Amino acid sequence: MHTITSRHLLRERIKAQRQISFSIHPLNAMPSKWSDFELTRELMRFGERRDQIELLQAEHEEHGQRLIEHFKANAVEEPVDICMQRFTCVKKTIKTYSRHLEREEALMKSKIKSMKKKEEENAADANYDGPHQCHIVVDQFHHMSVSRLKDSIA
Repeated sequence: MHTITSRHLLRERIKAQRQISFSIHPLNAMPSKWSDFELTRELMRFGERRDQIELLQAEHEEHGQRLIEHFKANAVEEPVDICMQRFTCVKKTIKTYSRHLEREEALMKSKIKSMKKKEEENAADANYDGPHQCHIVVDQFHHMSVSRLKDSIA
């Protein structure tokens, strides 16, 4: 393919990526209007996708470990650029502090934990009207959770 043609195609692809499709009409039925059958179908899809994501995540982490082993074995320290992507093995620095600092940190964490507990108790007490109380908000519909039943047939 000619350089000019490939450059033109790349420009057109980038322009198409920048465009945002927008519509005020929903693509699917609104969740509040779902029938029992549609709700069951959507819950099943949600559970199946969660299982697929977990499997893909495990495969992705294993694949990454194999790539890290190759980078380490061949001492590849520079980034590798392939198909408009940059692959880099990221380094991590591990700092180990003195026992004194670790004790102080544990002491501070325990103090903060007790202060949080006290503020939660103050918030639960209807008679308390002081400044040291936390504000608790319960979101009943925060996110979906899926768990396997003990007697389920898989």
